[in-house]
Amino acid sequence: MAKGKTYSFKATIYKIGINYAVDVPEKISSVLEAVRGYIKVKGTINGFVFRTTLVPVKNGPYRLFTNLVMLKGADGWIGDEVKFVIEQDVEVLEIDHPMPAAL
Repeated sequence: MAKGKTYSFKATIYKIGINYAVDVPEKISSVLEAVRGYIKVKGTINGFVFRTTLVPVKNGPYRLFTNLVMLKGADGWIGDEVKFVIEQDVEVLEIDHPMPAAL
């Protein structure tokens, strides 16, 4: 995995259960580093910025779930082909409230 390297792909949004998702090409997910099976990524969907986690699927490609905010920002919906640009998210998110002394 090259730090800061971006990968782009196009995918068609589909619905699985109550969720909206796309499949990430194996040639991209295979070069990203998984932690406990999951891959943290950040990027854009049709230019709309997001941060999420790729989820492994048994006997299938990694799945990127999209939410309604992402779909609205990307001006996309089920059946639409959208453009993704993703990269490994290695940033450690800071917690803005201190740990209580009792803990």
